[in-house]
Amino acid sequence: MCGPVVEESTEWQQVLRDLNSAPVFVLTDAAGLPLHQRMRDDGQKLVIFYAEIDRAMDELAAARRKSAELNLQLAPVGLGVAYAEVSKGTALLVPGFQELASAQDMQLAAPTEAAAMLASAGVDSPSLDWPSDVLPVFGCFEMVRRRADGSVFTPVFMSCADAQAALDKARAADPERAANFEVDVVPLPELLKIAVSGEAKVPPRVVPPSSSMLFLQGKGKHHPAL
Repeated sequence: MCGPVVEESTEWQQVLRDLNSAPVFVLTDAAGLPLHQRMRDDGQKLVIFYAEIDRAMDELAAARRKSAELNLQLAPVGLGVAYAEVSKGTALLVPGFQELASAQDMQLAAPTEAAAMLASAGVDSPSLDWPSDVLPVFGCFEMVRRRADGSVFTPVFMSCADAQAALDKARAADPERAANFEVDVVPLPELLKIAVSGEAKVPPRVVPPSSSMLFLQGKGKHHPAL
């Protein structure tokens, strides 16, 4: 498992603000308190944050069947807040099943730009056996987006499907330039090390799943009231 990044630098504070624009989800009781769903070997109770809405809704349905009296709900939490809890050892951040499968499949092929960025930041490339409690993020590290203030970033997606859609759009817009672009996968802790190291030509920024954003807007296949 990749160790979490814990920083107090100005760079890390900016990364944390960016992370908190990406929602993850946690099960809460009737009082709105996070549900402790797992216990470590040493007895420490753990909260589980779900990085993808479909898995979060599946877990909510299962927990309601098991403990209907708790009146369980689903609450959004900023990814930065969740990551801070993971860093303290009080929580787990769990990917969606499709993202785990995609990460595992992509690890079978050698990463390209991602491997070079990891090496320049002094970070080992991830292993072929993707851990189930490490969040994969996906992106083409040659893609660049511009913020309203004119600053640029490389979008790195929590959803593999969103990453592929962005790549397809880039290829359609500029086929010659994007001909050799490809989607790579990196563990979130390692991406954050890249972000705070300053080694990346363009700083990466995590982009939340489109399905999660649609859910929060009441436009997805799940309704927030569930």
